[in-house]
Amino acid sequence: MNTYYKLFKQSIKIGKNEIIELKRTLKTSQNKEIRKFYIKQLENALKLNKNFIQILIKNRQLKSYEFYSANLSKLIPKIDEEEHFKWWFEFFKWKTSENLQLQNPFMLENVKIISKDNSDINPNHSAIYTTFQYGSSQSIIGYLISNNVNLVLLVDQKSYDNKAIFEQYIDKTITFLGKDVSYDILNVESSNTILKLISYIKRGYSVFAYPDGNDGIGGVFNKKAQLLKIKFFSGEIFVRVGLAHLSFATKTPIIPIISSYEENLFPRISVYPDISPKDIKDRDDYSTKTTKKLWQILENHINSYPAQWSGWDYVHKYFDFENMQRNNNSIMNNEVLETNNKIKLNRKKYRIFKIDDQAYLFNRILYKTYPIDMELFDILSTQKGYTKDQILKKSIKIQLLNELIENGVFTFI
Repeated sequence: MNTYYKLFKQSIKIGKNEIIELKRTLKTSQNKEIRKFYIKQLENALKLNKNFIQILIKNRQLKSYEFYSANLSKLIPKIDEEEHFKWWFEFFKWKTSENLQLQNPFMLENVKIISKDNSDINPNHSAIYTTFQYGSSQSIIGYLISNNVNLVLLVDQKSYDNKAIFEQYIDKTITFLGKDVSYDILNVESSNTILKLISYIKRGYSVFAYPDGNDGIGGVFNKKAQLLKIKFFSGEIFVRVGLAHLSFATKTPIIPIISSYEENLFPRISVYPDISPKDIKDRDDYSTKTTKKLWQILENHINSYPAQWSGWDYVHKYFDFENMQRNNNSIMNNEVLETNNKIKLNRKKYRIFKIDDQAYLFNRILYKTYPIDMELFDILSTQKGYTKDQILKKSIKIQLLNELIENGVFTFI
């Protein structure tokens, strides 16, 4: 418990520093009332975030953090866990800023555009704009609207069920910018979406999609989908190639575009050169190279600002669990617990958290969770450790204790 509070206190100053930088940046704004309004909103939101995370720590409702941390350990093992918590806390800050920008389209006036190799947005030609759940990805929609691009947004089932939020933001942005553009929102998990996309592209619309949504027909866990295994940081993940297939089939270029927060809480949008399937005959070769290139762009941005990627929350869904299980089966703990040996939770392999009143043991190597009772939860919570006799006096059965030791739940002090 004390470990989390220590890390949390170290992270609090981040929000304060960003507010100072934001105020400095906004001094040049012509609309003083808008400046004050936005800063006040942000200060209030960050205060709520601080209180929210304190409650999570106090009540051990830390499933989100433990999965986040496990993913970082898997893909960037050189990063110390102190950084994990810092990034997790920062992530709340970035999402807060993005949500405020969704409510206030006037913030688009502060977006900085970086064009790579003179890349340009042409509303007269269809394109597949790909971005990632990184930085202020929603601000890209506003940027495309400002360039008069008619859009089809691809979202997953959960986002589609709440598409009214997207519609409200887009409608407010269109009105604020005084643009006459059309848009639609499609469920990427629907079986007829591909036909609708082809129809829209033929009518001059452009597609806006997230490769790291990784959903497609049947959702993220559809193992029958066409998947490509790629290197990502120090690990490997399975990703979909559907957007590259769509690009090849319709001869529509893919334009990577990424939004990130840099010195302050305003987005900076980077537009990359298009990836064109024109004159290319091998679909699979094009799709493989294109998909790898898109993910490499993301990796490059993460190297600069790692906390801004939402994917740290869910990237484990794309791991090769069958291979991970095979490797884990060969690793067993053969140590024997003597009467006076002290043991405690093996935090490199396991963590504990609660969801409401139910306690869980989490294997952060295999991403498996096991419900446990509060007595075992309390034993695993202590850092001072227990001897065998002390644990057995707490009504923990010897068979269970041996099983926990065998599976590496405990480590010897």
